[in-house]
Amino acid sequence: MATLTSEGDEVAGDPPLPVLVVLAFFLAFDRGWLGTIERALPTVAARVCPCEGGAFTNMRTATLAIAALWSVACSGPDLPAGWEHAESVTSFTQAQCSGSPGLPGGPSETLAVVARVGEVQVAYHDAHFRCEQAVEGFFRRGPNSVDFLVQPKDMHPKEVAGCDCLYEITMSAPAPSGHTAVTVYRRWDGDTSPVVEIGTVTASVL
Repeated sequence: MATLTSEGDEVAGDPPLPVLVVLAFFLAFDRGWLGTIERALPTVAARVCPCEGGAFTNMRTATLAIAALWSVACSGPDLPAGWEHAESVTSFTQAQCSGSPGLPGGPSETLAVVARVGEVQVAYHDAHFRCEQAVEGFFRRGPNSVDFLVQPKDMHPKEVAGCDCLYEITMSAPAPSGHTAVTVYRRWDGDTSPVVEIGTVTASVL
């Protein structure tokens, strides 16, 4: 906060507490101290200033601010049970809407897999999602398997389109060498949306 000298000149004082909190957060994030700080702050606040008043309020404010920043930094994608440790698919492409599901004689969701050196590339045909809905992929690996999950980026949209579309999706991920079972799952938005298995293809990875 700035102060005035006897001559009337403004002199910069100590930076405000919110600025210090933010700077401390990013320093802790860079050094990997966030977990320790999160556990220690409430105890420190109670022991250092077990009183009511400005100092206690400032300490409490700092604690809440860092806790909020911590929750934002550590929030991850909304994944279903069993996928908590899945990794994001970095090589992922979603084409424009190519058709409508549910038409008589229309296509069904299928997959094709191409094995490469150390990875598998998957073509997920006619993926069924909402119109104009951006989706993303996640994968998990086993000793002889790779599972893909495709779901909307926003699992809790406030507004949705009144139609569904079919999309062409391509994605790839590292895979163990040898005969590898590649399975694709699809999940729609919403808390109760089930994980649906689209199919499994066995590929010979080099």
